Amino acid sequence: MIVEKSSQNGILIVTRTTDNGSVMISNEGYALYVVVSVDKNNVPSDGSVTVTITAEIFDYLDAPQTSDTRNITFEMGGVTDTKPAVNGVATTTFTPGVPGTSVFTITADGCNSAQIEVIAV
Repeated sequence: MIVEKSSQNGILIVTRTTDNGSVMISNEGYALYVVVSVDKNNVPSDGSVTVTITAEIFDYLDAPQTSDTRNITFEMGGVTDTKPAVNGVATTTFTPGVPGTSVFTITADGCNSAQIEVIAV
């Protein structure tokens, strides 16, 4: 994993890049943040592959919040799926039916939001 930090208008921006996509986290003063990952990317757009998107809550010391049960919302194109965290983790699935890039925004009360892209070819 590659972690890059920068500042934009006084807000800390942390980009974590993995083999499966990149996550942008903006620090707006919250002590907690969400890290998002996908189990696969660059998938066929014919509806034959389901992608699992996982969101995990961490504190400002980068410790996973294993007892957190707050709701986590996954949003893409105006469609939302809200799941309660179990041990600080929530998942949703997505099956692309058309080619292109789908951008998911993940939010949780009291946490910084995150985004991740799923690419369908």
